[in-house]
Amino acid sequence: MAYSELLGDERKATAAAFWLRANAWFTEHGITVEKVLTDNGSCYRSHAFRDALGEIKHRRTRPYRPQTNGKVERFHRTLADEWAYARLYTSDRENLPAPARRNR
Repeated sequence: MAYSELLGDERKATAAAFWLRANAWFTEHGITVEKVLTDNGSCYRSHAFRDALGEIKHRRTRPYRPQTNGKVERFHRTLADEWAYARLYTSDRENLPAPARRNR
């Protein structure tokens, strides 16, 4: 089971608030989270994120080793392939918003 949100930044307050919402969602579905695996982003190394986790164990992936976080990496690829780029573009120009295309 997974919980996901699209967020505008990767700041410590955003990461901590995301975790609180995610944990509440898991709890509503009868799931008790015991461990969390994140990358080594500064937002996940912050005191705010640590405090939000409380007693939950926090593990971090090894740097420069995306295979460790394979499920998330695959999810990101699926988002890019099937959602973000659902329409096939034949050029970079075609992918631009209409006002930007007029200026090129």
